[in-house]
Amino acid sequence: MKLLFFTSCLFICSVLSVSATEISKSASPSATFDKLWVDYNIYEDGVKGMRIHIKFTTYEMMNMDAYMAIYFEHDDELGGYLKDKNSKYNSSAGEVAVYKSIKPLYNPAVYDDLTVFMPYGELNLGTGKFDLKMDVDVIYKNGDLVKHLDYHDFWFSQ
Repeated sequence: MKLLFFTSCLFICSVLSVSATEISKSASPSATFDKLWVDYNIYEDGVKGMRIHIKFTTYEMMNMDAYMAIYFEHDDELGGYLKDKNSKYNSSAGEVAVYKSIKPLYNPAVYDDLTVFMPYGELNLGTGKFDLKMDVDVIYKNGDLVKHLDYHDFWFSQ
């Protein structure tokens, strides 16, 4: 009877071990969004812009090179992403963007206050008041999307 019980326990443990291994193999990198806040009209190195703060958590990304990316777009009848003009704050597609490199050291990894600075001059807008939005994503090093985190609407005037 003891041998049968031991064999049954061994079998169940081995099935659970295989199931746990299969689950971890199938888990994909992902992220969850908590919040975003912005400090407007601040200066960094004498340049006026905005400091964007993001709180989020990554999963299954331990030791993976990735980025938190923010793309800027019109949120009105104009629509579409803002176009870069000088290759300083841009995506590979030529859109205005700002990035912060991440390499999570834990699983999950909590980013309580990841910040990026976006100079106003890099938005490449003329004079006026503009209805804009930020498209916030976690992306792989090659630029592919891991997870869209949030859209954040804001007004920009100059």
